[in-house]
Amino acid sequence: MGPIGTAQLDRELAEAMPLELAGPTFTGIWLADALDRALNPQIPELQNTDGDLVVMCTSTFLLE
Repeated sequence: MGPIGTAQLDRELAEAMPLELAGPTFTGIWLADALDRALNPQIPELQNTDGDLVVMCTSTFLLE
């Protein structure tokens, strides 16, 4: 098979179902977003009603 001509490619794309062509694109975008969120989790910035940032911290106390 040789290279496809522009006119033939235009005809084939016009006849193809739009969702059939868009499916892999949406899947790729969703997968990239899902992987980014899973591999690089970020803690959201929280603000109180006055607009001050709320900082999360952990405190430990020795029980002796």
